[in-house]
Amino acid sequence: MPERGQPELDVAALERRFTALQAAHPELDPLAVLLLALLRGAGPGKRAELASPDSAHSAQPRSELSRAGLSSAQLSRHLGIEHALVRRAAAELEAAGWIDTQARGGASPALWLRLITDA
Repeated sequence: MPERGQPELDVAALERRFTALQAAHPELDPLAVLLLALLRGAGPGKRAELASPDSAHSAQPRSELSRAGLSSAQLSRHLGIEHALVRRAAAELEAAGWIDTQARGGASPALWLRLITDA
C-alpha cells in the first residue's frame, strides 16, 4: 500500500515495462528488472511514484525531484521486500552502469536510486 500522500502505482504500465525489460535483459534478477521498471516510470517529466518529500533533494522543485530517483527504503516498504534484497538488486544495476546510488545520509542504510541510462 502506498505511503500517505503518495499516488497509486500504475500497475498495468509497470507490468508492461517489467515484461519489456525482462525480455530485453534476461540475465538480470527479476527484482533488478522491477527496480529498473519503477525507475523508468519515475523518469524525467514524471513525478517519482515513491519519492520522499523529506529527502535530501527536498529543496529542489518537483520536476527536479522526479529526476532524482527513488528511495530504496521506501521501495522496500511499498513492495513488502526486505531492504537488503532491494539494495542487492540496486548494486547489480549500479555495477552494470544503469543506475547511480547515493547514501541517504545519517545512520540510515537507505540509498537514493537514480536512473542514469535508459536500459
